[in-house]
This record gives sequence, structure tokens and C-alpha cells, in this order.
Amino acid sequence: MIEYIDLLCWIGNIIFALSGIPQAVKCYQQGHGKGLSQALLWMWVVGEIIALFYAYMKDLPVPLLLNYSINLICLLVILRYKYVPRRD
Repeated sequence: MIEYIDLLCWIGNIIFALSGIPQAVKCYQQGHGKGLSQALLWMWVVGEIIALFYAYMKDLPVPLLLNYSINLICLLVILRYKYVPRRD
């Protein structure tokens, strides 16, 4: 039986993993990432890479690895449109 705290962890990680998707979709639809803070994005990238590495090395649960991986993919999409906007 899953404990409530474990369920809370799963829910929190799923929500956090999905949180970058709306911004990635918006950047894709608009073809640019104007208005996004470079400092925020690069701090987010570094934090995700460090957290993913830590979670992998410590053999932490799959939800954490999935969370960091999905966020890193979203960040790569956002950074692409931030620095290489689509030419319409």
C-alpha cells in the first residue's frame, strides 16, 4: 500500500515535471522566447542537470529522474527559441 507522503511526492513530481511544457509550447507556437530572463533559464538548466546527476548517482526513485529529464527537455526547447527564433 502506498503511503500518503509517497503519493504526495508522486503528485508533486508529476506537476513539477509538466510545469515547463506550457512555456515550451508557447515558445514553439510563437517561434521565439522573447521576454524570458536569461538568468532564470540558465540557473534552471544548471539546477536541473545537477539534480538529475544527483538523483541518478543516488539511485533515487524514477519519478525524480523523470521529473528532471522532462524539465531538461522542455528547457532545451525554450532555449532553442530564446536564442534561435523562428523566421516567419
